[in-house]
Amino acid sequence: MRAFWEQESDELVGSVLSELLDNYEATCDLKGGERDTVLLGKSREIVAKLFGRPSETNSSAGDGFLNEGFEIPDLQKLPVDLAVAEIIGEV
Repeated sequence: MRAFWEQESDELVGSVLSELLDNYEATCDLKGGERDTVLLGKSREIVAKLFGRPSETNSSAGDGFLNEGFEIPDLQKLPVDLAVAEIIGEV
């Protein structure tokens, strides 16, 4: 595996590792085994790096922001057409 990793492109290594991880998850599901979620998460981060994508840990930091509640400001104070303000207010 080390020689494969050193000789092949990051995209190919990432693709093979991703398939192996998918197989691991499917095997756990089919046989009722428990997944090692910590190791699986770290492995998925490595695959993401090989593909040049941000790791899920970095993207999950933004999820906290997305899950926060916020209040819609008073749209009457904005220079927005009344019909548009009504539509936005319904959301």
